[in-house]
Amino acid sequence: MTSIETMALYRHIGESLLFAYAQTSDTKNPTAARQILSDAVVVFGDTRLETPDAIEAHFTKLWAPPEPHRHTITNVQVFEGPTLETFVLTANYQRDEFRPDPVRTTLGAYTVTIALTAGSWRIRELNINRIWHQP
Repeated sequence: MTSIETMALYRHIGESLLFAYAQTSDTKNPTAARQILSDAVVVFGDTRLETPDAIEAHFTKLWAPPEPHRHTITNVQVFEGPTLETFVLTANYQRDEFRPDPVRTTLGAYTVTIALTAGSWRIRELNINRIWHQP
């Protein structure tokens, strides 16, 4: 069983990585998403992205509309992984677009597997599950 101190550290690391990804979305920066997710497999609905090129191309298309948007992340939970160097984080998210007033457009959930890779904590899998979306 992992200590509460280690789980708190995992939560801090996991939230930092997930919030960094959300910031790339909110600034519509697919190059930054590519960098943050370069060691990851990204599952977005029925789409599975396994290379940095595919990740950047997907987010370039997804973030092409001009309306700015912001993500809110809630209900973060952290779970032990199969090894001491792996853990899983889950969270809910909502996305609001500014048209120009805020409009809620998406509700969803993230499942993020994070592992120690070459001495750095990295996202290994990001599963983005849209539960509700209004175009």
